Amino acid sequence: MDILPNEEELMIKNSAREFFESECTTTLVREMEKTETGYSAELWSKMAEIGWLSLSIPESYGGSGFGLTTLGIVMSETGRVLAPVPFHSTMTAAILISDFGTEEQKERYLPSIADGSQIFTWAFSEEDPRYLPETVNTLGETTGEQLILNGTKMFVDNFEAADKIVV
Repeated sequence: MDILPNEEELMIKNSAREFFESECTTTLVREMEKTETGYSAELWSKMAEIGWLSLSIPESYGGSGFGLTTLGIVMSETGRVLAPVPFHSTMTAAILISDFGTEEQKERYLPSIADGSQIFTWAFSEEDPRYLPETVNTLGETTGEQLILNGTKMFVDNFEAADKIVV
């Protein structure tokens, strides 16, 4: 098993590092802390143009289909500079939709994540902090063609910036 990055992955890492070093200054990070959404729309748009928002999204839905390893490389670089973008939450939602969504949901949401036109997040944390199936209290009930969710989520990362929330 080879766990070292290949040439393409190293190129992406170096590209991401150079990009964030030039585009994500300490001043920008501090400025974004004062805003309502906490993120830079300009930086987000540039990330979409480069294709980083499409890394883990299959090509059939407008993504590049690189997968989790490449996504992890770029995510690591966003963390290195404390990039004020909802990258982790949006990519987590994209993976959840890609892996567990219906075909209709994939067609409807994944292209808008890939092109950066919509920001997603996910509501995961329950009132009970243990991650055990028996501690999940948010339940769904089907009534006709609707699904009604009842419960409480304690923390939703990037809620203020999100257009959509995956529960």
